[in-house]
Amino acid sequence: MALSFTVYFYHYFTMHMTGVPQLLLHEWACLRTEFQWIYDHSVQPGSRKQMNNRTSGNWVWYLRQGRATVTTASTTHHLKPGMWLFLPEGESHHLFSPDAHVLSIHFHFEWPSGENVIRCRKGLLFNGADYPKLLQRAVHLERAVSRFFIKGTHYAFQTRQPTDGLIFLRFQALFLTWLEIWIDIHLRNNAEFTRLRSGDDRPLRAARCLNASPLDQGFPRLALLAETGLSEVHLNRLFLNEFGLSPRKCWDKRRLEFAKNCLETSLMPVKEISYLLGFRSDAHFAVWFRRLTGQRPGECRTPRNDM
Repeated sequence: MALSFTVYFYHYFTMHMTGVPQLLLHEWACLRTEFQWIYDHSVQPGSRKQMNNRTSGNWVWYLRQGRATVTTASTTHHLKPGMWLFLPEGESHHLFSPDAHVLSIHFHFEWPSGENVIRCRKGLLFNGADYPKLLQRAVHLERAVSRFFIKGTHYAFQTRQPTDGLIFLRFQALFLTWLEIWIDIHLRNNAEFTRLRSGDDRPLRAARCLNASPLDQGFPRLALLAETGLSEVHLNRLFLNEFGLSPRKCWDKRRLEFAKNCLETSLMPVKEISYLLGFRSDAHFAVWFRRLTGQRPGECRTPRNDM
């Protein structure tokens, strides 16, 4: 399933988009396609009026009942029952009516550097009747989550039963069939795509090395130099030019995203999170977390954002 999805994605890009880098199929296969959560429930009072600041990942809402308004600096979206919204990047404010019921999906579809493959600056609003399979496959995905995973938690952290490779592959296949339609909708609506700029594959190899390195082992400086055959100064310059940040900042971004996911979508103790990230103590972790976010870990956990 993963291979057929990659082939589909590669052909769709090359047929419909200009200026897309001509990469080996292996490089396209290194895209990060990771499901985070799916909820299908009434919007709770504490979540009816909130501010979002989408800096990574993708959020999708399908409104089953009620009304919703999502406002950015340049656009206002009004949702009615039966409508989908692919949420915009950056800061937005949302307001749900008291009777609102929403299907909410959060996932990552990124280059190895963490940059979204598809950019959605203003969001995308449309009627569900125009793409009925998007809802059908989302329902299948939600049912699988309800069967195998404890409701209200990040699927990667808790399961109803021991998870084996076969369960993961079946679950991932459901997600990828839904993601295929999500990509197709963006293509049909002239989406803006990000892409690699230089044509030099060494920054991409470095990004893959960062993603493959265990989070508790520290910054993989020597592995990066061995993978690319570059000096540290040359690697930093190429990486910054390609992705807009240094390898070390990319590493911290990956660790911070993991920490936030643990805090927002699980009941994992802060001490355990700090251990998984290689910190000597939860106090060191708290200092690092506050330096990057301006918040203490506990402030990120409450109130929990499941929208």
